[in-house]
Amino acid sequence: MKPRSQPFWYLFPLLSALVFSCELESEGDTDPVIEDPIIEVVDGGLDTLGNWTWVDFGEVELAGDEIVFASPDTVYLINRIFFPFPGFKVSYDGGNTWLPNASQYNIIRGFNWMHVIDHDNIFLYGRYAPMLSQSNYNAIIYNLNFNDLPNSTYRNFYYEGWYGYIADVGSRGDDVYALNLSSKITIKGKKDWVEYNLNRYSRFETLVFASDSVGFVGSDEGELLMTRDRNNSWESILQDPDDLEFVELFFYNTELGFALTNSNVMYRTADGGENWSKILLPHNAELQETYYLNKKIVMVDQSRGFTNYGREVFETKDGGITWTRTLRVGKTEVEGISYDQVGAIWAVTGQGLLKMELD
Repeated sequence: MKPRSQPFWYLFPLLSALVFSCELESEGDTDPVIEDPIIEVVDGGLDTLGNWTWVDFGEVELAGDEIVFASPDTVYLINRIFFPFPGFKVSYDGGNTWLPNASQYNIIRGFNWMHVIDHDNIFLYGRYAPMLSQSNYNAIIYNLNFNDLPNSTYRNFYYEGWYGYIADVGSRGDDVYALNLSSKITIKGKKDWVEYNLNRYSRFETLVFASDSVGFVGSDEGELLMTRDRNNSWESILQDPDDLEFVELFFYNTELGFALTNSNVMYRTADGGENWSKILLPHNAELQETYYLNKKIVMVDQSRGFTNYGREVFETKDGGITWTRTLRVGKTEVEGISYDQVGAIWAVTGQGLLKMELD
């Protein structure tokens, strides 16, 4: 007796062709990000619409999570020793060479974020790294000695315990502040020590102060809160209609500020946070996983600025009202961007450093 399935053997070529054609159609629809023609393709899968070049392509140690210029000469880089553990490198010649040369300051403690206070003082803290060691829950102030990094001094700024590990830290004037994921905000300064618990079920992950008294905090459910009295009280001022998560807040001065979400949506204020306008980046991909999302915005002056989202960097020349794509990296995420304060924008990716000279 012949197998019952045999009469249908002739359908196999037809079904195979149908599946193959569907795959081709699907593949053509998976990446609608770039509508512009690719002007240049260089090593590393870099599609550049501007004048970006690899600074040191291929050196694994210069791939990382964040880069910050404390001055035109002093650059801090949180890099990757081996995934997912971070290390720390410093350059004091504008990124041409990095210390230490043979080895690096190994900070395998989950410190994958930083905030620069000044040339010698920097916050290191661990966002999304609660399992590596107890020190993940501290905001650490390092007093760096560039020639002897392993022996640089540090002190704990803040400790909250298992559920209080740091979501954001920063500084404004004489105040330094910390936000933990249990929605408690702590300010230490010359005036006094102020703590405030937002008492929300939402998770708050980004905090900024536009002046000594006025600050903003954003939640993972699209709510933006504002304080006018230096953390003594907070009020809700904005709710994103799609509950997009706020992942980064930035103020260039007391008036011009931005609230970045985990999508191509951002909000802009030009009056110190009293009113906000919704702005869309020219990006059509689906939402990024915010666990791995490191979005930043830097302003060169009142008009020109840059922000990263996923594998792309966008530029504005009108103070953030409109944005155009200036870079797309084909094989890795753009983890952080920084302005070197003299004429170039730098980007750190999983493959290395990129640099664009400003005209």
